[in-house]
Amino acid sequence: MLLGSIVGLIGSLIPEVIKLYKEKQRHKQEIEMLELQLKYQREMASLRIEEAKALAAIELDKKVYDFAAPMEIKHTGKTWIDALQVLANVFNQTVRPTITYLVIAFWLAMKIAMWKTAGGTLEAIPLIWTSSENEFVAAIISFWFGHRAFSRVFGRL
Repeated sequence: MLLGSIVGLIGSLIPEVIKLYKEKQRHKQEIEMLELQLKYQREMASLRIEEAKALAAIELDKKVYDFAAPMEIKHTGKTWIDALQVLANVFNQTVRPTITYLVIAFWLAMKIAMWKTAGGTLEAIPLIWTSSENEFVAAIISFWFGHRAFSRVFGRL
């Protein structure tokens, strides 16, 4: 009789143990699913951020050269006014490159003078070339040739 009671007790505990095991497995699976969903959401957020960056870069590339868009020339019939409009159009399209050329020319003249002052040898170049020069050159290249192209070539910025 005692043996029957023990077997009956153990027999009634077995379904509960199995039920607890199944619950534990279900909770484990739910946690794994939540972790996977969280990972998916992070990846999707990352992709949305990258997409926004790409769209912003495309818009930037479109806007970078808007300054050089030709103006509409309205023919007035007066030669000198029409000529002034053409000259203004040419000036509008060439002013930024001209300023860039002038800045580069003055910068190079200054660097050559510094190089000559520092001795005029190859050993003097690291003395006159600083991180500011790297940033200066990078800014000009980025403006004229596009930030994305510069980033692809040098893998930074």
